[in-house]
Amino acid sequence: PDPSMRDPADSLAGARAHLAAGRLAEAEAACTALLAAAPDHAPALHLRGLVAARRGDTAGAIALLRRVVALAPDSLPARNDLGALLIAAGDPVAAEAELAVAVDLVPTSAEARVNLANALHAQGRLEAAEAGYREALALDPRHVRGLVSLGNLLVQVRRPQEAHEHLVGAAVLAPGVAAVHQFLGHAQRDLGRVAEAVASYRRAIALEPGIPDANESLGFVLKAEGRFDEAIAHFRASGKPQARALALECE
Repeated sequence: PDPSMRDPADSLAGARAHLAAGRLAEAEAACTALLAAAPDHAPALHLRGLVAARRGDTAGAIALLRRVVALAPDSLPARNDLGALLIAAGDPVAAEAELAVAVDLVPTSAEARVNLANALHAQGRLEAAEAGYREALALDPRHVRGLVSLGNLLVQVRRPQEAHEHLVGAAVLAPGVAAVHQFLGHAQRDLGRVAEAVASYRRAIALEPGIPDANESLGFVLKAEGRFDEAIAHFRASGKPQARALALECE
């Protein structure tokens, strides 16, 4: 059968399946076919924006998501994704504006509240961000990104015991996510639980070998213990220029 005669819903479902499986070229081709027939098809534009984001084209993804929001201003997923992309692009003020609308659209969305709190956190508005994370977790106590984001903030403001409680919960819910173990390691480090911190950092690195902060933080912990050869390896693995300088100091 002629692909152009396919039901748009079937084509969109196929594009989503391709994206979920990491087949970006196929997902993009399906979106292109849909948009050739209907240039303002908001779901296809949204999906194409997600493909662009996965390719690392944040600016292109933002442009596409802005079109989606203009066409479908009540789309919670589009507002959420646009806000997250704006944070990634270093524009948390614009992200806050989009995500505030998302929260107004669906006040019970824990995801929208976590994203809004992330925008506030990125602006250094820590009290407001903490309140936002707690509101999200009141709606969904098992929201992993909410637990991790709140834990990270609490480490930042030197409340490691509270951070530890949230991050242990996140690790139970999402044991395969490297960032969970990285931030848990930070809390354990600040509590003086060095062996546990080392284990958490190693778990994060096992899940994502090039993870910069876990490698750098593990390097610092090992350096403090006089384990210089191991510290050097992790400083170098972090890829951070300042960490590489520390590696030279340890040699």
